[in-house]
Amino acid sequence: MRAFLHINRLARVLATRRFCSDVLRYALSSHPLVTSPLVVEELKRVLKEKFRVPGHLVRAAEEFLKQDWVSSMSFRSPPLA
Repeated sequence: MRAFLHINRLARVLATRRFCSDVLRYALSSHPLVTSPLVVEELKRVLKEKFRVPGHLVRAAEEFLKQDWVSSMSFRSPPLA
């Protein structure tokens, strides 16, 4: 099983320290995180603009995600019958 977390969940997890961070820790310990470059770019924008997270922390979040992520681009859709 793979985990794909919605951008709002990722932003909330990375911008705050609440229950959501426990969910992320559990998800990452149990399943590979599936994301894409587009999601990472949008997450960076949301962290900066909505949550006003400092740039160095946004870069750290980006590096954290890129450590163990599985790109959604590497998965092929099943053929349509």
